Amino acid sequence: MANRKSFAQMLSGVAVLFLCVQFAVASATPPIGQVTMVIGVGNRIAPDGQKTLLRKGDSLQEGDGIETGANGHVHVRFVDGALVSVRPGSRLAIEAYRKDESGPSGVIRFKLEAGTVRSVTGQWGEADHDRFRLNTPIAAIGIRGTDFVVQSEAERVRAVVQSGAIVMAPLDGAQCQQSGLGVCNTAAAIKLSAEMGDVMLELRHRQ
Repeated sequence: MANRKSFAQMLSGVAVLFLCVQFAVASATPPIGQVTMVIGVGNRIAPDGQKTLLRKGDSLQEGDGIETGANGHVHVRFVDGALVSVRPGSRLAIEAYRKDESGPSGVIRFKLEAGTVRSVTGQWGEADHDRFRLNTPIAAIGIRGTDFVVQSEAERVRAVVQSGAIVMAPLDGAQCQQSGLGVCNTAAAIKLSAEMGDVMLELRHRQ
């Protein structure tokens, strides 16, 4: 009886361990990108608001944010080959970054709360431009296969395009806020392409 009881207790322990392993595997979220360079101070902001210093090689997950100090630069390469460079004094939230199960594209949404970033479209964004969006507090930016730089301030947003094109629209319209992804096709939307030459697009708050 003693041996049988010990064996039963051992099986119970194995079962609990197996369930814990299953839970850990199920709850683990695969990384969506890797930090390739850090200069100065850069922080990862977890969904719960906790900050940790970023280092080269660190992984990022959907829902994370990146914050840089006055002299900080953080470069990230995402799983689809996209590149994002977060410049000094910036805050960028990765609100969505995941693969579409039904096709080659993905759902990609950033929010540049303040500062400057450069974004180079990866495979998922190239597969379907209408599944990408970069928002600022006052503007929505959709892409047309793009390498662009955007600067967000309290009262204005500026953008330049290195290749491809973007479409910028005020974010105060219900259509832009509800769509969540892609270009905001409103009367106030403006397209900026690299073919226009050395041109900067600026949107001022309530303009």
